[in-house]
Amino acid sequence: MALEKTFRVSSVEYDKPTKSNNIDWANCILCQEIIDEKLICPFDSKRLNVGAGYQSLADNIKKFHELRLMPEGINVCIENLDEGSGIAQSFIDQKACWHKSCNLKLNRTKLNRAEKRTSHERIDDKATTSKKKTRHSFSVQSTSNPSVCFFCNENGQEALHESSTFGQDTRVRECAVKLNDTLLLAKLSAGDLIAQEAKYHSKCLVSLYNRASRIEMKNDNVESKKESQIHGIAFSELVSYINETRSCNETISVYKLSDLCKLYTERITCLGADVSSRVNSTRLKHRIVSNFPNLDAYKQGLENILAFKNDIGPALKRVCLEDFDNEFVNISKAATFVRKDIFASNSEFKGTFPKGCQEASVPQSLLSLVKDVQGVVQTFDQSEPMLKCQSKRVSLLPESYSNLPPAVLRFSEPDIPLVEGELSIDMSSFPAALKGEFKWLNSCG
Repeated sequence: MALEKTFRVSSVEYDKPTKSNNIDWANCILCQEIIDEKLICPFDSKRLNVGAGYQSLADNIKKFHELRLMPEGINVCIENLDEGSGIAQSFIDQKACWHKSCNLKLNRTKLNRAEKRTSHERIDDKATTSKKKTRHSFSVQSTSNPSVCFFCNENGQEALHESSTFGQDTRVRECAVKLNDTLLLAKLSAGDLIAQEAKYHSKCLVSLYNRASRIEMKNDNVESKKESQIHGIAFSELVSYINETRSCNETISVYKLSDLCKLYTERITCLGADVSSRVNSTRLKHRIVSNFPNLDAYKQGLENILAFKNDIGPALKRVCLEDFDNEFVNISKAATFVRKDIFASNSEFKGTFPKGCQEASVPQSLLSLVKDVQGVVQTFDQSEPMLKCQSKRVSLLPESYSNLPPAVLRFSEPDIPLVEGELSIDMSSFPAALKGEFKWLNSCG
């Protein structure tokens, strides 16, 4: 007799996975899965506020639930976490634990990003619903395709990167202007790369930068070549100037480096080159010396002097023979010193001329200067000054000419008296006229 077998037919309907109503508190309360990751239990920590970790996690779970943005992998129902006294208190009572990776999905940073993303979506929805639609807005269609590269308009096998900085947009616009890429400029006229949500291949962006760099280098080479030619022309004219001045026998060729730099700079400016920066005088000196083998540079204080070896001797000789600068400087100093003593002298006229008033009114420095000019030398064994002149001996004036009594003028003009009869003057001769005037002066005295 054959053995009877019994079969049990189960339902073939597929039951959708639902979150379990019973929570295994010994396992991770967030994912309820057994993995190789270590469980973390804040209750076992030595901190005084053990419930702080539970409270922050409970608050984050509530907010994620309100936003309806519960992260993927969190397989627990929020209603089952509350045993009546609150989620945080239930965690403390049950000594809840979790995986670190699960807790990171619910941290404060992820919550802030979710809130920001939700607020932006609400603003965009409000803007789209309240925007007034016009015929122009209906006809405009976005030409940008987020699934293709912004530069090559192809998808390709490489990953697409989204533009996220304004600096990148600025540089792309500069490159488009340098390359005169009208197609790229037309795309950029619709807005910046961030607003268009432009995506690109890394190779396409680098290729754009490289092409713009090559164009810029080419333009710089042209400008630098033109500027170098102008500097060469100005230097050749400076060399010609040195040769012309040296060929003149009436002058000695001694040059100041500062003067040569000034001439060189002025000539460059006249030729149209940019002289925004100061000309390097040291480099210019080396260039000049290299073109003239017999030219040497001499340091004199802050100034560099350029001179030919054959002209050093004549230049020194001329300086020794015709050094008028120091002489006139000394004369100016002496005049300043004497003028200072004259203004400092305190001589006043009191109605009479006492003895020695003339000597007292003249400063000693002025007397000494006049004596030096006249050649008077005061020796130690002579009481009177001796007049010495290098070219001609001059005798001193008599004392009667130097000491004159003061004149007394009368208020009324006296009549001409008759001396020895009638005053007859022979005007035919000049000596007779002088004698007649002398007689009249004696009668007045």
